[in-house]
Amino acid sequence: GSGGGRLFTEIGQRCPCSESVACLQMEALMKARPGQGAAQVVAESARWLRKSSDNPDLLCVRGKGLYGTGQLDQALKHFAEALRLDPDHAGSKAMRARLKELDRVKKAGNDAFSSGRYDEAIERYSECIALDPDNHDLNLTLYTNRATAKFKKSDYSAAMEDCNTALGIQPRHLKALLRRAACKLELEDYKGAISDYEEAHEIDPNEQSIKQSIRHAKIELKKSQRKDLYKVLGVTKHATDHEIKKAYKKMALQCHPDRMTNASDEEKAVAEKRFKEVGEAFEVLSDTQKKQKWDAGESLDEINGNGGGGGGRQGGIDPADIFRMYGGMGGGGFRSGGGFGF
Repeated sequence: GSGGGRLFTEIGQRCPCSESVACLQMEALMKARPGQGAAQVVAESARWLRKSSDNPDLLCVRGKGLYGTGQLDQALKHFAEALRLDPDHAGSKAMRARLKELDRVKKAGNDAFSSGRYDEAIERYSECIALDPDNHDLNLTLYTNRATAKFKKSDYSAAMEDCNTALGIQPRHLKALLRRAACKLELEDYKGAISDYEEAHEIDPNEQSIKQSIRHAKIELKKSQRKDLYKVLGVTKHATDHEIKKAYKKMALQCHPDRMTNASDEEKAVAEKRFKEVGEAFEVLSDTQKKQKWDAGESLDEINGNGGGGGGRQGGIDPADIFRMYGGMGGGGFRSGGGFGF
């Protein structure tokens, strides 16, 4: 806490011209407390440089502080200035070489990401983290960037791990928090996503897109608590009308009561329930308006105006009627003239 600050004040009072001692103390502080120490050094070195602006040691130590707080460009300027004053300044030479390499690899990662080469971006960001694992401020950005690249590859669990690492460095880092929320949404952890989005909303209450994300996650949670009509038909939620009709034909034929003449009563009951579910799912997903309402999070009762009778007769339509309407059973399959143009 204030120990470092007190130390600087005492140095300044006892030996006001002792830049070399101040540099040693600032170096020690950065080693002892990498994150906070660097921020303290940025502030303290500025005070010393006002008195001795042409001291390469002070410029170098301030450059290290700037680098420690993730300010690469500013740090490079300080090392360059130190080397202009003393071309053989060893500390500045070493730091400038390290920063140029970091900067090169980071930019290569960003370029790969921008071009959609996500595997390469992940490799470059990983390489960059390995170059200096202790630079928390720099790595905060790198972990968040790498999480985004992994997210783009649909590797949501790995992306979430990087978000957790970034949030371990800075607990309320907005970008990492929003990325983690998006990962949770994809992994169907809707409550976790809502929690992250709500925390993000506390950090940035005026951002409209965060409010929209909270609403969206709440709808997805509500949808997850219903029967999944898409799964009933064995299709994805991105299925086309044709795919929905084709899946309905296949599913309804599989569990049609007429197929169950030799089955046990238990098997017949299971098939009948399944047949009704398939008809119910198709009734909603084949109707553009009902499908839109379903996708927006409404329940079957809400879609059918709360008029749904139980047992698969939602909205008063019997699945067997739907089946007959769309071709029925004929010669072990749909009649070629009826219903859809499969």
